[in-house]
Amino acid sequence: MSDEKLKAFNVGGGFIGIKSRKEIHEKGYWHETFHCWFVEKNTEGGWFIYFQQRCHEKRDFPDLYDITAAGYIKCDESDREGIREVREELGIPIEIDDLISLGIVKDEMITSNFIDREFCHIYIYVNHFQIKDFKFQEEEVSGLYKISLSEFKTHLSNHTDFIKASGFDETRSQKKAVEKLISINEWVPHSQEYVTQIIKRIEKKLQEL
Repeated sequence: MSDEKLKAFNVGGGFIGIKSRKEIHEKGYWHETFHCWFVEKNTEGGWFIYFQQRCHEKRDFPDLYDITAAGYIKCDESDREGIREVREELGIPIEIDDLISLGIVKDEMITSNFIDREFCHIYIYVNHFQIKDFKFQEEEVSGLYKISLSEFKTHLSNHTDFIKASGFDETRSQKKAVEKLISINEWVPHSQEYVTQIIKRIEKKLQEL
């Protein structure tokens, strides 16, 4: 909600004060967010990465594909408490200690409606849940899809038109398996710095697992 209270920072990370979410976006203050990326090993030893499809009713970026689960860190929360976003959006009962921290990455998106400047606390989760275990928050998420991590990297680096994804969407609590092609224009427009760092850090960590 626009009246959520968040901690505001300058670009160097200096604390400015407590601001409403509305003011944060109007004035472009930096603020903290929680990003959790689900990954999963395939039978050939490669890795998939999961993306949620934002629901059609979302005010910002409806229907586009985005981080597996993410949200704002409120002014009275630590980044570890951002785990609630996974539980709320995906209905998965995991704890923060089940995740692997990848540190903080900056992200900046500027549109005609808002200025979004984030210090993103990045985590990954090696998925062990099955489709039946997920229960979407209807006002946030309409589907969940997995894509080959190596193919996703090539897709963004070479700006190929489409990439193959498999997963499911949910309508009236009914899950439906779906395979589709996702266009290069159907992703939430995160900054190039963010995308580059995310892929680099995820790949490095997965090499250690």
